[in-house]
Amino acid sequence: MTIEENSKYVIELQNISVYYNSHTALDNVTLSFRQGEFAVILGPNGSGKTTLLKVLSGLCKIQKGSVKILGQTPSYYNFLLRRKIAHVAQIESIDPRLPITVRESVAAGRAGICGLGRPLTRVDWQLVDSLMERVGISHLANKPIGHLSGGERQKTAIARALAQQAPILLLDEPTASIDPIAQKDILDLLEHKIDLHSFTTLYVTHEIAMMPNRCDRIIMLQKGKVWADGKPEELLLEEKLEELYGGNGFCCSSRFGFHHSHH
Repeated sequence: MTIEENSKYVIELQNISVYYNSHTALDNVTLSFRQGEFAVILGPNGSGKTTLLKVLSGLCKIQKGSVKILGQTPSYYNFLLRRKIAHVAQIESIDPRLPITVRESVAAGRAGICGLGRPLTRVDWQLVDSLMERVGISHLANKPIGHLSGGERQKTAIARALAQQAPILLLDEPTASIDPIAQKDILDLLEHKIDLHSFTTLYVTHEIAMMPNRCDRIIMLQKGKVWADGKPEELLLEEKLEELYGGNGFCCSSRFGFHHSHH
């Protein structure tokens, strides 16, 4: 493969293995992603999904293999590359006394781009305000972030990630630990208000019901290995899912039906 051909991949993982103590978190994983690809990474807890995202963010030591993102090797210190990767994590608890407003929190997505300490321009603030409007949190602009509900906090996190205007978007279980109505709301937002194909998007989840529609590809991880990689219609089959989750009733038909009623 020539260099030119190679560069069409935004993310390339070649034979990646990661061990923690004696535990294998990722086992010889090879994956590549193109610009504009929207992939869901599915698998039970402990299958290596979070480790995979840590590898991409340069926050995790690799024992074997190589990673290239936008042609560079990610590391904790490669700040220029890390700015090009926007990340929405699982919700974390926030000290309600934290004196930062929703608008400031979204603006923090810009700060990383402008270089810390450089004031945001009018154009930056316009972007911040338009993103708050898009995700439906304009009315919360001046509210302290610690006073929000879980769903409102996740919308803020999504707006902050979008404010980065990064080519790569990582969504790590963005609907975990928020109430069902808020989950539906976040899914709706991701499906209808944001074009996930305008990034290289990796969406990690262990819940089939929490998968947004219109993904191009599903990668199933099991015990740190790529267990399956293909189109949703090939992989979202009940027997496949039961096998992936060890048939432990995890992906009962009701959950499964909920996702398919979308189509």
